Formats: sequence, structure tokens, C-alpha cells
Amino acid sequence: GDALVSDVCGALGTIDVLINNAGPFVRARTLFAEYDTATIDMLMRANALAPMHLDRLVLPHMRARQWGRIVHLGFAHAAEARGWTDRAAYAAAKCALVSLTKSLADEEARHGITVNMVCPGDIRDAYKHMRIADVRGRTDTRNPGVRPGTGEDIARVVAFLCDDDSDYVTGAVIDVHGGYDPMLR
Repeated sequence: GDALVSDVCGALGTIDVLINNAGPFVRARTLFAEYDTATIDMLMRANALAPMHLDRLVLPHMRARQWGRIVHLGFAHAAEARGWTDRAAYAAAKCALVSLTKSLADEEARHGITVNMVCPGDIRDAYKHMRIADVRGRTDTRNPGVRPGTGEDIARVVAFLCDDDSDYVTGAVIDVHGGYDPMLR
């Protein structure tokens, strides 16, 4: 984390926006009792602790400018902190980010920093790289009557949250899921 922030600041001068998007998801459904310790540790470190550490490292740079945008990524309905059978460790990590998002939003508002969370639905495979226009007219079998979600759907919300004029929006957890509910699938 320290080296990453140092390299970015060396190349760009400062860090204004941090999008915490990286984090592994184990697609295989596994009951919590069947997880091994290494998998639990990996999911918690990558999905909760790594964003926490990066947030802490960039905050001084954002505070110095009295401006910054932090966006965390979660999963559909993460703000409700419901149980997610077969995905307990991942869900716990992302729900921790919900709390961090709201806590940092309150703590950093006086420094001109907004902190929000975007919670995508199940946007898979090629759809992650598609634009909205590419999927117009298609249907999503997981959400009857709704087109499939795309990477552009998520990017548009993230871009909005990073805009200068979005300074009134902080502590928000925004679902972008087309009605998809992962707990029902």
C-alpha cells in the first residue's frame, strides 16, 4: 500500500480519487464451516482490510487539498447486512465496508472528502466490458423484464460520485443491480 501510494503520487503529484474496486470473490458456493482459514483470511484481507489501509494512506493527500473522493465497491443489498448463505466470509467483508463507508463519510466531510459505496448486481463475464447500448433489447434471465447490467452501468454511477458537484452525496450506499437479489439465487 505505501509503495503504491508513493508511486502514484510520484507520477501524478497527488491522489484525488480512490476507487476500491479490487477484491476477490469465490464463485464456488461454500458453507462457512467448510472454508479453510487461508480462504477466510484472504477474503477478509482483500475485501475489507486492503481498502481500509488504502483509504488511510490516501486521506492525508486528500485532506491537504481539502478535496477527495473515495468509492468502495460492494454487492447488491450489502447495506442491509443480510446473511448470504454459501458466501459468508465475502459478505462479512463487504458489509464491513458499508460501515467504514458511513464512518469515513462522517469523519472526512469537514475535509471536503466524500466517501460512498456502489453495490453492483451480478454482472458477469463479457457484460463487465460492455456498454449499455450493447445490451439494449436483451433480457436477463435472472431479472425478467430487465436488460443485463454492464460495466458502464457501474462506471456511470462511480463517475457521478467523483464529480465536483457530487459533494452533497456522502455516506451513500447505492445499489446498481436491476432488481437482482443475490440472496434469492
